[in-house]
Order: sequence, then structure tokens, then C-alpha cells
Amino acid sequence: MIRMRWRDLPVRVQRELRSCGVMPKASSPRPGNPGQDRLTAAILKRWPDLAIPEYTPLPGRRYRVDVGFPKWRLAIEVNGWANHGQHLGSFRKDHERMRELLCSGWTVMPFTAQEARRADACIAVIEQWLERREEVEEAQSTSAAVCAG
Repeated sequence: MIRMRWRDLPVRVQRELRSCGVMPKASSPRPGNPGQDRLTAAILKRWPDLAIPEYTPLPGRRYRVDVGFPKWRLAIEVNGWANHGQHLGSFRKDHERMRELLCSGWTVMPFTAQEARRADACIAVIEQWLERREEVEEAQSTSAAVCAG
């Protein structure tokens, strides 16, 4: 029997499996962060077919984002002091990782662990980003049509 980790499956396969009712065994993030758990659950409820918890956005890289939206190339990160600020090495690695994601065309939306406990407020921020993104795309397509015609 071959065993694979959910996050190693291509996004297309993950979506097909979700549409059939198959979900990853560990659909919640790493244990021990109630804010991250609450926010991830709220995101999955709001965007069940688009959000992927513990997503690996860059092939060949080991790191994951807390929640990824491959369609929009949006990475949601919950950063608590315990895992992201206490040690200089972790702090540096987080910044290197964020730069690599940004240079690869991803938008990284960070929330503190305390902010993540108010999942509704975080969802509102994500929705605001999506609305702004749509406005920018619409303006770009209008501009391109004017230039072409």
C-alpha cells in the first residue's frame, strides 16, 4: 500500500477528492494553537473548495503555509511569538520564506495568534483583499481593452 501526505498531492487531485467527500485525516493545523485552529476552521467553512490547510505553495520546498489559496496565490500565516519570534534563527527563516513566496508571485497575509482568535475579523480582511483584487483586475482588463482598441 502506498501512503501519501495530503499536502503532497497536486491541487487538482485535492479538489477532486474534496468534491467526492474525501478530506485529509489531519485537516486542522498543528496542535497547540487555538487561534490558528479557529481561523483555519472559519476559512475552510467560508471557502471550502478553495482553501487548503497546511499547503505547500512552492514545489520542491519543504515549508508550508497555514492556509493556501492556490487560485489567488494567497498564503495565510498565523504567527505567534512562541514559534516565530523567540529565536533569531526562526525569525530569519520566516523572513527568507516570506521573500521567496513574494518573489514567486504569492501574497502573504499574516495574522498574529491573538488576531486569529477573532476569526470573523480575519475573514473580513481576507474578503476586503479579494474585493480590492477584483477591482484591480477589472481596471487592468479595461485598460488593456482601451489600449487594444
